Amino acid sequence: MIKLNRAITIGIPCEIMPHEGRVPILPSSIHQLQLNVRCSGCVLNVVVQKGLGSSLGMTDEIWARAGARVEEKESVYAASDVILKIKQPFSEEVSLYHDGQVSACFHHMAANRDVVAALIKKQVRIAPFEYHRPGLHAMSAKAGRQVPTILDRLRGNKWMEEDIFFGGARGVAVQHAISACYGRGVPLSHIHACDIATGAFSSSRTGMSYDTFSSKNGRKLCAELRKCRILILAAAGSSGAVRFLKLRYIDNFADGAVIVQISIDEGGNIDEPAFQRVTYWNDPSYEVTRAGKKFTICNIPNIPGCLVPYNASLALERANFLYYAHILASFPDISPELLYLP
Repeated sequence: MIKLNRAITIGIPCEIMPHEGRVPILPSSIHQLQLNVRCSGCVLNVVVQKGLGSSLGMTDEIWARAGARVEEKESVYAASDVILKIKQPFSEEVSLYHDGQVSACFHHMAANRDVVAALIKKQVRIAPFEYHRPGLHAMSAKAGRQVPTILDRLRGNKWMEEDIFFGGARGVAVQHAISACYGRGVPLSHIHACDIATGAFSSSRTGMSYDTFSSKNGRKLCAELRKCRILILAAAGSSGAVRFLKLRYIDNFADGAVIVQISIDEGGNIDEPAFQRVTYWNDPSYEVTRAGKKFTICNIPNIPGCLVPYNASLALERANFLYYAHILASFPDISPELLYLP
């Protein structure tokens, strides 16, 4: 018989980012998570904020029947050893965290440095989802597959006749975006794939192969940008988004170009503030005018409003479930590789 020698509480607050409908774990999985953690000798208590998952049609009663305690926001933070959420903590949430807590979510470390520093100053430990590849890849894949839907909304069906520039081609999001666009009928001759490091890229998943080039070749990059009226960008490294499209490249964009950035939560891939605003599915785009040219910008984060929240929540939960269990079972002596340390 397992000796239960300690209790741990996980708290799941509501997201404050506009239009963020996902939850990190579904009510139906709470019992299984408790069983997983129990194997390490822990009793797991779950407390959720009132109204959690309302965009998925979940009521407080559903969470309660699943074994969670339903509380106000302040009580969730105060009672919890681990705060589990989707999006990064915002500055107005920092005061709710306390010494010794673990914050587990997509922290977007590079673009959210000030808040992360404030949490570390409070002795909060940071467990970033973006350092756990299965969860990051699950959301990146869904983001990439939504690119045709985004382009349908912005351009109707005419976009399939356009040349498309895909920046950061070895990334998961762009691989899926290329495959999704090809599946909708975009010919390989209209696919211009830029691997920002090497220029060598082919998709073993689909068997597709097409010409690629490196951003180190500035002359070729400018030539490719001039051909394309659609740009799909999603390139992020260990220190955040790689802003490989510098200001000098923008003048090569075609008048009327549509630009979609999937890595916007890490700052985006264009090194110019006018192109770095976050957009949402209910108001998906804005316009930027530069040197007499007008561009339509649609910057999709990962990915409120763009996906069905339930499906995205389920995909993230499946990818991250063992990660959650490991964080909880290890508390308070969590493996250093899971944490961002000061």
